[in-house]
Amino acid sequence: MTDHRDVFEEVEQQVGAWAETRSDVHGVLAVGSRARADRPADAYSDLDLTLFADEPDRLIDTDDWLHEIGPMVLSFVEQTAVGGWRERRAVFEPMLDVDFSVVPSALLDLDFAAPSPVTDMIRPVIDRGFRVVYDPRGKLQTLNDMPPRQFSEWTPPDEPAFTNLVVDFWYHAMWTTKKALRGEILVARQCLDGSMKDKLRHVIEWRARLDQPGLDPWHGYRFFEARTDPDIVEKFHATYGAATRAQILQDLAGTMDLFGDLARTVAVRFGYPYPERAETHVRVWIRETVPDTL
Repeated sequence: MTDHRDVFEEVEQQVGAWAETRSDVHGVLAVGSRARADRPADAYSDLDLTLFADEPDRLIDTDDWLHEIGPMVLSFVEQTAVGGWRERRAVFEPMLDVDFSVVPSALLDLDFAAPSPVTDMIRPVIDRGFRVVYDPRGKLQTLNDMPPRQFSEWTPPDEPAFTNLVVDFWYHAMWTTKKALRGEILVARQCLDGSMKDKLRHVIEWRARLDQPGLDPWHGYRFFEARTDPDIVEKFHATYGAATRAQILQDLAGTMDLFGDLARTVAVRFGYPYPERAETHVRVWIRETVPDTL
């Protein structure tokens, strides 16, 4: 079997060669898992490339240029994970996933070693690792001069924010139950696995930060399993099931139990009162409303 590092290195070289033929592309930078040492790429990782172009929208809004790089299977546009830019995702034969973030070439004139809104925003990405693919003017070399990111002490949510999240969770536990009982199965599943699970994720992250000062939580669910207590991971995974009324209500019960346990623990460690009234009333209502036959 071909080593994934070799095939993606070839794609990277093809992009560099393509950039040399373009008068509107002045730099290419590799970031992400294929450029970092911490949690490096595996066979399932994509290649993240940042293009510095005179007209970013031209490359984002069309995909004809991708055929100049290699045999392209598909491509589409979405928002970048950080930065508020857009990226064009592409898949090349044989199913090689490449993300092209396209940013203004004017950014190359920045002094990356000097603090600024842009450098502060990209610093977390750069700190995890980068590799210069194409840099005819030598502008990207200054990335090596960026001072290491200073990890500031984590600031936990204040009491109103904590209370609001907890009460919001319990409200939607009631709301999800109503939707499931009405027969709006997909709406109930969406709320349970979307809004409610996201609030549970926040509580899990707070607990992890309290247990591991200096923890880098990445973003969203990235590396969730690797940075979270295995017992919590197992219980969290168990709350995902089929789109049936009975399964949703069962998964909801598991989600409520896990959230309640963790949120209480976090409340004690934050020194905040836990909004017992909200949880108690919702649990009693669900217990009295949900038919025993479900």
